[in-house]
Formats: sequence, structure tokens, C-alpha cells
Amino acid sequence: MKHQQYGQIRTSKMDSYLKENFVTETEENNILLEIDPKLLRRRYNAGHWDGAIVNYREIGKMEWNSENAKILKRIDDFVFGKLKKCLPEAHIVDLHKEGYIKPHIDSVKFCGS
Repeated sequence: MKHQQYGQIRTSKMDSYLKENFVTETEENNILLEIDPKLLRRRYNAGHWDGAIVNYREIGKMEWNSENAKILKRIDDFVFGKLKKCLPEAHIVDLHKEGYIKPHIDSVKFCGS
């Protein structure tokens, strides 16, 4: 499998890549302003029900303000194009500084069937 270097992330063409500045710093901050009030009230969990995530907190979000909805649509269009649409609920995971996600296949609850 051929690997390429994109920014600081070493990836395989078959896996993923980093598209620099796809979401601007301002857009990122706008999304954080919308999710932080709910996310920051959550405590970090030691482990996930399937053991795939360690030291994390998460929320689901279906409705976004109009500016953030445009950002998420742009991401959806870029990632899935005409093949598939995202599930209506965004799955937001915040890792603790000592948290991590193990390699796994996500539940259909979060990625669709």
C-alpha cells in the first residue's frame, strides 16, 4: 500500500488524507461555540460500551445554526458526494488529553448501514 505525507499525518491513499484549511479557524471556533455548552457539562468516560474509545465524552447533535449547517453540508458533500448522505445526527467525540480511539468498525448507529 502506497503512503503519502500530508501535513503531519502519514496516511494511505486507501484510508484518508488531510485537506488543509478545508474548515477555517473561524468556522472551527463557530462550531465549538455551538457544541461547548452541552459538551463541557459532560464528564469524561473511562471506557466506551464496545471498548473502542478510552477517556472521552460525547454528544449527538441534530440541529445546527444556519452558518454551521452550511459547514457540515460542505463536509458531507465532499466526503460522500452523491453516493450517500450523512445520518441526521452528528456524533461528536471529545478525547481527554490521555484519551484515544482504538482501531474498530463503528456501530451502524453512527455510520449507517
